[in-house]
Parts: sequence; C-alpha cells; structure tokens
Amino acid sequence: MHILETISANTGLPVTDHAFDRILAALAATTDPWKVVDLADQPFNLTVEAVKVLADEGLVRFEDGQVHLTESGTELLRSRGVVPPKSFRCPACAGTGLSLTDLEDAFSTFRSIAEGRPEPTDDFDQGVLTPESAMRRAALMLQNGDVTGKRIAILGDDDLMTLAIGLAGKPKEIVTFEIDDRYVRYIREHAERLNIPATVLTFDLRKKLPDELFARFDTFLTDPPENYAGLFLFLERGFGLLKSGDGHAGYFGMTLTESSLRKWSRLQQWLGDEHDIVLTHLIYEHSEYENWGFLLDSIRNDVEPYRHFPKVNWYRSSLYRVETLSDFQPENISFEGEDIYSDEERLVYSKKAQRTPNGERR
Repeated sequence: MHILETISANTGLPVTDHAFDRILAALAATTDPWKVVDLADQPFNLTVEAVKVLADEGLVRFEDGQVHLTESGTELLRSRGVVPPKSFRCPACAGTGLSLTDLEDAFSTFRSIAEGRPEPTDDFDQGVLTPESAMRRAALMLQNGDVTGKRIAILGDDDLMTLAIGLAGKPKEIVTFEIDDRYVRYIREHAERLNIPATVLTFDLRKKLPDELFARFDTFLTDPPENYAGLFLFLERGFGLLKSGDGHAGYFGMTLTESSLRKWSRLQQWLGDEHDIVLTHLIYEHSEYENWGFLLDSIRNDVEPYRHFPKVNWYRSSLYRVETLSDFQPENISFEGEDIYSDEERLVYSKKAQRTPNGERR
C-alpha cells in the first residue's frame, strides 16, 4: 500500500500493516490528536506522520485542533476490518493493581512537594510523572521488598522518587544521581526536612561511577532516555550500582511512544544475553506523565492538530522490574561523548534531525 511506503520513507521507520491498523483504530476511537498517539502505541513520529499522510490522501480532515475521519477514511477502516479499541482499565488503580490507601499520609505530603518542583527542561530530556504514578512506583517497590532496609540508587530524579520512596518506606540509604542542579537543591532541601536518609549528587551518568559507589546497592530505579545509547547507558549504570550475586532489583520505565516493539525486543534480548538477570514484572502503561511546558517547542510542527497544547495527559510508560541471579557481576564502563537523547523514534527527533530538500537527514 503506497500510504505505508510514504510514511516509512518520510520517517525512516518501518511501517507494518499491524502498526498502521493500530493508528487507524485510534483515529476511530477519538478525535483528540494526543489521545490518538496514546492509543496507537506506536512511535510518536510514526503516528504523526501517518496522520499527515492520511490528511494528504483525504482520509482524515483537521478541524479546531481535532482529527476527523472522512467518509473515505471510514471506508478504509471498514475495508481493513479495523474497529476502535475499548478500555477496561480499572479507574481506582489506573490499571496498576496498586492501592494507595495505606500510603495516604505519605501521598498527601508528596503531592504538596511535587506542586513546587522546578519546571522540566528539554536540556536534560525531562518530563515528570504525575504524583499518583510516582507514589504507585514507590508502592510497588515497597510491596516487592525492595525498599525497607535497602540501599537504593536513583538515576535521574525529576520525578522526585527520592522523596516518594523515603516517605512511603524506610530505606537504609538513598543515593540519587541528578545532572540538574535545580533538582539537586530541591530534593536535598526536602529530604533534610523530612529526615529521609538521602544523598543527592550532581552527576553526569556518562562518566564512570566513583569507586566508592560501584556495586554497593540493593535496588536501582531510573527513567532512561529511549534512544539506544541513552537506554543502554542508564541501564548499564544501574546494573553497575547493584551488588554482585542474586536478589537485587532494577526498575525502569519504557514507552511505546518513543520506542517501537523492535526496540523493546532488542532491549529484552540484551538484558538476558549480557547480564545474569531475569524479568519479573512488566506492567503495561503503569505510569502517567504530566504535560510539560516545552512540549510544542520540542516536537515537529508541520501537522496542524499537534500545534495545540494537549488538554489531557497522554504520555505513559510501562514499568519493568528485573532481578539479578547468582552469577550476576556489575561492570563500570565509560560512556563519555555519547549522544544519549535522540534517535528516529524519539519525540524530539524531528527537531534534532531535519531533512534536506532531497530527503536526506542532516
């Protein structure tokens, strides 16, 4: 089908019939362009380019920042047997299976702190969890025995997980690596006030870990950048912080908005091939993110509905938990000089790698 070929040529990404039908199904379910991205479960630039090409073909039309199927578009769905998806997500726990009832006091305190956090910046690929999602991450870690009495490392913390975990449980120690001095100061201030045993370090994770922190921790948590270099760097750093041997845990988020299933597959193969670990949890769309102020300045602006700031939270990540096995051994590798923020599947890709008139990237 020429539409799929056009989308692929314009994005540099493969487009399968299944991926295309997921986008069509999302368009059948909602006219909100941001919900379309959420429901499609495809890389952002692939979904947006598909919407653009469908509009060029007269299969959708744009009106007041919304995306509507035309009669021809509806006929296309019918001919392909595409129907809109239905959601059966639990409204009480947002599909996580976790209740915050026993953490009400901790959550109330955390929510107040989160309201005053520094604004995210695209200098460090920041985007923050809602307070509910942050506390549910802490609850899951607590439930799995990965908090109480444990040494915990957090790699990047614009989500303020240092404080969420410290309020929810009783860790032995938290060491947080954060490159943004604003967050370093903010987390330190509140950790000291709340008597949370936390050390917050200004640190660029591309550098090797200090010897005194290498292989010292029971648990790590991170929300890595999702280009290949950033993803593997952050996870390698997390594994480098864990003690050798079995029973140590790592948590990280990963989206389908900035990563294809092919990238997920490559990650999962790498986890099993390169490290003696096992995947114990993969909770689909566990975490929801607040809309960040620089969003429209960081993405492509050539598709009209995506020039309008979203009215709903639409960006979600799934949560992985991995656990080390008996032969696990950490490593401490240097990644200095790596570009850890951009590739074709990232939201910011179209700003980082614009095309020349002949279609080549520069």
